[in-house]
Amino acid sequence: YQFDITIYIIAHKEGSTLGVKWVDYYFGKFWKKQVFRVASRYNGFAISTSAYGPFLCTAKVQMEDGSSLALSRYVDFETGGIAPDAPPSAEKV
Repeated sequence: YQFDITIYIIAHKEGSTLGVKWVDYYFGKFWKKQVFRVASRYNGFAISTSAYGPFLCTAKVQMEDGSSLALSRYVDFETGGIAPDAPPSAEKV
């Protein structure tokens, strides 16, 4: 199965993404080891991609003040192998 996903950042509790300048996403070798820069704050610096299996997403968050931080998340599709391809049709009673 191919899974279409969107990855984005959100601030914790009372935090904010207003100080974020851009986010560099790295998904690994199946994306040709490319770094994808997202500089649009719209939708939480979101990036969309497709994957056939789980992968590690790492992100470098560049702040307006010149500092940066690293984030990582293992992206998995636990229900992918057991979820139905389409919802069952409604039966008429």
